[in-house]
Amino acid sequence: MARFCNICNRSFPTQRGFLAHGASYHRHPKPKALPRVIQYHPLLSAQPCNAEGEYLQDLDAPPPPRDIREGFDPFPDRPSFEAGELLFEKMAASKGDLEHLFRILHAKKILDGHDAEDDALFSSHQHLLDTIDAIPYGDSEWTTFVIRYAGPVAPDAPKWQRESYIVHARDSRTVVANMVSNPDFNGSWDMCPYREFDEHGTRIYSNLLSAHWSWKQADLIAQDPETHGAMFVPLCIAADKTTASVATGNQEFHPVYLMAGNVTNEMQRAHRDAVVPAAFLPIPKGYYSGREPL
Repeated sequence: MARFCNICNRSFPTQRGFLAHGASYHRHPKPKALPRVIQYHPLLSAQPCNAEGEYLQDLDAPPPPRDIREGFDPFPDRPSFEAGELLFEKMAASKGDLEHLFRILHAKKILDGHDAEDDALFSSHQHLLDTIDAIPYGDSEWTTFVIRYAGPVAPDAPKWQRESYIVHARDSRTVVANMVSNPDFNGSWDMCPYREFDEHGTRIYSNLLSAHWSWKQADLIAQDPETHGAMFVPLCIAADKTTASVATGNQEFHPVYLMAGNVTNEMQRAHRDAVVPAAFLPIPKGYYSGREPL
């Protein structure tokens, strides 16, 4: 017999699932919310607009439908797309196995009388990866570049001034754009800075956009009339030290994490895509004579 949660308005086909849901979400029920008054920023009001940034005249207009086209670009057809999904995502086939498979398929096409120049699905392991990287949807693409100290280097200069370091990063604007368009954040995304007060007029601080700083920043930005109606999206950046040990020779990196301040505190703790990596910075080491590296 199905079970129903009156708090969440959800049904569960088994009692085990219902009990697990209650233990996870309702073990410590929240007290009933007290009456509150919310004042939203009057100028940075997150007014709805189209893709070109032009504000909509009808504020009640429904959002445009999500892109549900059946095209498979940059794959030539659906079988090629499904083959790439199977080999790369589901099977996680190695480079050697992929090269072996593509050689077998290519030889089969030649035996069947096809032109030897025609590829069977993909010409190589790298061809498959390049096609996947060319997909214009999904996460922001990672880029890798090398940096090094550009100042004068003395003969007794420390080692870090003479070495090159690898940096992995991706476009932060694209990362944030993916967050803004993520439907999972619907209902857990603050559109504009606000002031919240309880029934006694006492200021309540909870999410980042309820902070005094957010309101002050919105006032500064709104001094430019061109920004009126825009959405304020503050970025929170954090770094930590860890050791990347896969194919990097145990090189140490500082992972840089990015989060949009509009996401509510509860969603930040619950959703893995609320905080995402944006870069991996190398850690150069300096030395003192006779001491451990800094």
